[in-house]
Amino acid sequence: MGQKVYFCCDDCKVKSDAEPEKYIPA
Repeated sequence: MGQKVYFCCDDCKVKSDAEPEKYIPA
């Protein structure tokens, strides 16, 4: 659902859901 393109690797994309503070959308 919230699978956006992040500034980090694909792994961060999935973790972003759990810790959006560490993984912000590009």
